[in-house]
Amino acid sequence: MGVSYAAPAYYADRLCERTRCYIREFLVPSEEDRKDIDDLRKREERNRGLLTPKKYDREVEKNRTRAERTKERDELNKKKEEVEEALKKHVFDKAVASFRGNVNDPHYDQQKRNQLLKTMYWM
Repeated sequence: MGVSYAAPAYYADRLCERTRCYIREFLVPSEEDRKDIDDLRKREERNRGLLTPKKYDREVEKNRTRAERTKERDELNKKKEEVEEALKKHVFDKAVASFRGNVNDPHYDQQKRNQLLKTMYWM
């Protein structure tokens, strides 16, 4: 005797698979897109001062309190989160432009989009 999916779980799985087909190029970026994202990451990190090497001085470090070190670590983590958010926004905006058919976007491929829209998905 076989076991089957509950209908809501089955349709949710089908919908997720369909969505992955639409956004595949953003989940598995091309080499050119990866380079673009890496360049953006370096720019964002440079703008926030994350790429600037910090001079380590043992005497200064010894005199700092735990609160000062914690505050500095929290600021560093906040800056890293801001960089990640900027990258996510960049990729999301690119995905929205591609889906809406923004022909001014250099990554827009009309033929690829038409092919995707003509594809029939069973739901």
